[in-house]
Amino acid sequence: MARLPLNRLNESNIMQVPLQDIRLRYAFYGFFIQFLVEHYGLEKMQEYISSYLNDPTGYISLFLNVYGEELSSILACFSAYLQS
Repeated sequence: MARLPLNRLNESNIMQVPLQDIRLRYAFYGFFIQFLVEHYGLEKMQEYISSYLNDPTGYISLFLNVYGEELSSILACFSAYLQS
């Protein structure tokens, strides 16, 4: 499988990264969490994690409820951030 450029990763294709590149997935999620905390605050992250632990299947709707934006919009901002 061809490697996906980091700036093209999103919620629908991150899991397509080959398992042997698990470090890339881990780094992606780490940078994303850092981005969320820096741009939206630690309190929002704590609220999201608490809500997620109660209902992990609703993670997409939780983003909208906690962050006030769709996950896809936040990921687009994150992608732009990575490219800057």
